[in-house]
Amino acid sequence: MIEPQVIWQTLDFVKSALWRHRVVAASVTVLLSLAITAGVWFMPKSYISEAKVFVRFGRENQLDPTASNGQSISISETRESEINSLQEILRSRAMLDRVVTLLGPSYILDGTDHGPEVLTTSVSSTATNAGIPSQLHQLAVRKLEKDLEVASPRKTTIIDIRARAKRPELAQLIVSKLVEVYLDEHVRVHRTPGSFEFFESQTTAFQSQWHAAADQLQLFKTKNKIVTVDGKRTQLQALISDLEQRLFAAESEVTSSEARIISLKESIRLLPEFIASQKVKQPSVAMEGMKQTLFQLQGKEQELLAKMTDDHPMVLAVKHQVEDLREILEGQEVDSVAQTHVINPARQTLELDLLKEQSTVDSLQGRIKSLRSQQAEHYVALASLNSAEVRLANLQRDVDLAEVRYKSYAEKLEQARINRSLDEERISSLSIVQPASYATNPQGPRKLMIVALGAFVAVGAGLILALGLAWFNPVLINADLIQRQLQLPVMGVVAVR
Repeated sequence: MIEPQVIWQTLDFVKSALWRHRVVAASVTVLLSLAITAGVWFMPKSYISEAKVFVRFGRENQLDPTASNGQSISISETRESEINSLQEILRSRAMLDRVVTLLGPSYILDGTDHGPEVLTTSVSSTATNAGIPSQLHQLAVRKLEKDLEVASPRKTTIIDIRARAKRPELAQLIVSKLVEVYLDEHVRVHRTPGSFEFFESQTTAFQSQWHAAADQLQLFKTKNKIVTVDGKRTQLQALISDLEQRLFAAESEVTSSEARIISLKESIRLLPEFIASQKVKQPSVAMEGMKQTLFQLQGKEQELLAKMTDDHPMVLAVKHQVEDLREILEGQEVDSVAQTHVINPARQTLELDLLKEQSTVDSLQGRIKSLRSQQAEHYVALASLNSAEVRLANLQRDVDLAEVRYKSYAEKLEQARINRSLDEERISSLSIVQPASYATNPQGPRKLMIVALGAFVAVGAGLILALGLAWFNPVLINADLIQRQLQLPVMGVVAVR
């Protein structure tokens, strides 16, 4: 803890030092104040021009046509990061270089307008023939970095651009030129070079592939007479089904005709070839009629047996009729016949029916053979269609794939064309809310504040100088100081008046 005696001794030292070196301290304070005041008086005025740019949510925030060719990845980017990126571009050395080149370094440094800067090129420069900046250009860029201020208020999407210069028109021109250069640079940064030409060439190539694949598919369908595979298969299946039904009907008719042939042959075998035309005793007409009816019923019975079972009602009815006629015929007397004979007309009729049935069977056999041949041809056509279906599916897949690719690239080409047109018209998400302002009143320096600070510094400098002189050139004004400085005992104090 500091003792009170030390504090009082320090205060006494300060007062004595100020009083002893009051002239020097006052002179230094006055001289410094006058120098600071004169310097402030002759300091050049500075003017600030300000522009405000509003950043909308525009097409630059959407995916570029070249960025959506594969699987899309969701990227969560806030507007704050976008604003920070735009500020970094505004502060970039490339932007400042272009402004200095357009205005000229002399115009930035001292306000003299000599026109745009012409950069010299180096023999060993790259293919872009980039200019070599001069020392004056670099000084102008460094000055512009100091005088330029780019900021954005919190929770806004407005970028505030300020520039400080010696004259208001110079500050206004710097800000307006920077905004103009940045609008072009913003469009260039958000544009993919060569995207339109790439999508144009790819669209033309895939359009040619699509047409070639479609021509191959059409040629294959025409060659194989196919409209659609399902339609062709349905047609062949309908034809095969119709042939099977007709073949089944023909085979059934053949079976029925063969059964009738057997029945006719059996009936013909039972009938005599000739019958007596004259009889000693005239035969009964009813008897002959019943026999004729019996023969017909027997033939009908054989025909029905060929088609139906033995217990069918129609078969049973015919059998009963045959048995009844036989019982009637057995109970009748047979008269003697004459010795002359003629061809049995019943047998002759049955033989004619037999010939007709045989010709019918032959025609049915020919029809069955033709139907089976057509059926085999349709089965071969169906097998060929099944084989062609794979080739047709491959051709259709090529057409669909080429069409999808063509439409995808055509859509991207249209998007790239729209982007290029918007870039040419300099349409972007940036809007100039406030153009570069013309400052009529200077924004600096603040002379009163500087003079006040200078006076404070001058007073402090005089005080420090007085204390320093007193410290390095002390004066012994009391017994304690003498005893502590000389390290000798004091014998007495003589007061001088």
